[in-house]
Amino acid sequence: MRFAFSALTAAASASLLLAVACTAAPKAAAKAAAKPDLPLGRSVYTRECAACHGPDGKPAVPNSPDFSLKSYQKSVKDAQLTKATLDGGKTMPPFKGKLKPAEVPAVVAYVRTLGKK
Repeated sequence: MRFAFSALTAAASASLLLAVACTAAPKAAAKAAAKPDLPLGRSVYTRECAACHGPDGKPAVPNSPDFSLKSYQKSVKDAQLTKATLDGGKTMPPFKGKLKPAEVPAVVAYVRTLGKK
């Protein structure tokens, strides 16, 4: 009887831990996605974007958007910046497969800071 009770208690504890872990992981991922890593974004931007988009968001090559303009920042959604980053554009190369998953939202968040200077 004692063994059956212990096994039942252990199984219930394991189920509870699994349930907590399953609900905590998505919350942690959502929190990470909601607050991207700006230092990482700056690093990626400096390494991959600044040559064409300028270190301050002012275009260094023709036909690049001016990230420093508040009007530009208001006109584009994060999803559009993400898509452009991953898929590229007319003259911009795609970065899908080149950037790590955490780098994409980080660089988008950093681009957003360029319109606030």
